[in-house]
Amino acid sequence: MYLIRVDVPDARDPRRTRHSRLEFTRPDGDFAGWTVVVGRSQTGKSRLLAEISLAADGVAGEDPYAVAWSGEAAPICLYYVERRPAAASVAATTDSDEVDIELIAGLDPVEDIHIATFALEISQALRHRGADRDAAAVVLIDDVEAHLHPVWQRRIGPWLTSRFPRTQFIATTNSPYVCQAADPGGLIRLLGPREHYAAEVVGPELYQRVVYGSADDAALSELFNLDSAYSERAQRIRAELVELEREIVRGRASAAEEVRHRELSRLLTSSTSARADEIAVRRRERRREER
Repeated sequence: MYLIRVDVPDARDPRRTRHSRLEFTRPDGDFAGWTVVVGRSQTGKSRLLAEISLAADGVAGEDPYAVAWSGEAAPICLYYVERRPAAASVAATTDSDEVDIELIAGLDPVEDIHIATFALEISQALRHRGADRDAAAVVLIDDVEAHLHPVWQRRIGPWLTSRFPRTQFIATTNSPYVCQAADPGGLIRLLGPREHYAAEVVGPELYQRVVYGSADDAALSELFNLDSAYSERAQRIRAELVELEREIVRGRASAAEEVRHRELSRLLTSSTSARADEIAVRRRERRREER
């Protein structure tokens, strides 16, 4: 039994009747896999998972969320915050539980301990509900990237879905790396109070940019609304370099400014993308000067 649909109330006023409908069915008609929910602070990421968890337990939440499931029986729904049990629906484990060694085979006992612990907890929680890791289940994870190295932020989605092949994972995140593993139809954006709707499943164009582009492409997309992929210090250097370039083109740069220009240029060569951006800026400046 899987989650198939959630009606999310208006972000500006939950009392309004207008809702955003999120469909969780994959293009191939399946539900299992890696769904990622993104949004700025206070857009309702945690609330969305909490409402789904409450609905799975047959409890009506405070806000008018409407949750639909694929069957009539109670779903196996596990809810975690930062990969720790977050609701009564997650059964407590005991020291006597048998450890599924195959599940965590190949993990480093030191570097990957957080992932191993989390995977074992999911397996044990399913067992407490009379299921195994091949059973249909729904696992909700809030802030899935917490305390994870970027390597694991990129890997955690494919790693979990390969070991729990019939589980529908729904994870919230602020990490572009986590988003890059989202399944087709499985990338959701929650919108702020100034937007017309509360939430949406992103379209194919944005999905492809995030999943098939670089992490910078994802971070600079509408999902995160970053103005720049560079640090504030790097942005100041880039701005200064552009001004120095303008003076050099005009033939008005002093010897000290030319030295400074060379120093800053060497700093920016550490990044290929930064260097490409600087070349583009310079070309625009030169065209402007020639007019």
